[in-house]
Amino acid sequence: MIPLQLTLRNFLSYRDEATIDFTNIRIACLSGDNGAGKSALLDAITWALWGETRTPSDRDVISIGAIEMEVTFVFRLGDREYRVFRRRSTHGAGRLTIELEARAPGDDTWSQITGDSARHTQEKISRLLNLDHETFVNSAFILQGKADSFTEKPPRDRKKILGNILNLREYDDLQELSKQEERALRERLSAIRGQMDELDSQLTERPSVMDELAVTMRQLTDLGQQLDIAQQQTQLLRLQLETENLVQRQIAERAAQADREERELGDL
Repeated sequence: MIPLQLTLRNFLSYRDEATIDFTNIRIACLSGDNGAGKSALLDAITWALWGETRTPSDRDVISIGAIEMEVTFVFRLGDREYRVFRRRSTHGAGRLTIELEARAPGDDTWSQITGDSARHTQEKISRLLNLDHETFVNSAFILQGKADSFTEKPPRDRKKILGNILNLREYDDLQELSKQEERALRERLSAIRGQMDELDSQLTERPSVMDELAVTMRQLTDLGQQLDIAQQQTQLLRLQLETENLVQRQIAERAAQADREERELGDL
């Protein structure tokens, strides 16, 4: 993160709007009397980014007599420039406004990337920086009078801060991703083994299945032969029936002829 510009109004001793341009500054030294506002500039940066300062409450950094304060911080990160605007009002319970914008270096127009709520926008800023306030004030920025803050922390907290500074969280994410892939591969392997067991079972049962198939084929062959015999018998019966019908017709015709001849003899 490279600071580019800081604008603050009604923030601690900066009652009137003040802007600091960091564009052409590589190394800076803040000097002045106590209470001149040196630390306030650094507090303004942390408040713009995380809503955190040395004081326990936002109301403590609002200029005396003012009803609201605001800070705008512009910085470069990677190949993009970002602008964070944060305002706090003392009306009622205190209204908080956070806006986040981005643009490519050299562009005149800012693109709004503010979240749906102040909380959502803050989450976006934290993810963008990949750095929380506690890590920042124990690494890049040491609070006044708290140079030993890191060494006095419990081992667990020091480990967490160092992990954030070294970006070890990325490795934790990779480790978790690796575990998920391992679980998926184990489940897939288990499914494949189940399929193999099923195939082995089918292969074990194959001889008995083949025996049953052979018996069935023999039965089908026998049934086919029986069907052929039945069809032949049916054909013979059909021929016999046709012969009997023919004989019956011939008998009927001869009987009718005999009747006619008898009637003719009677007439003589």
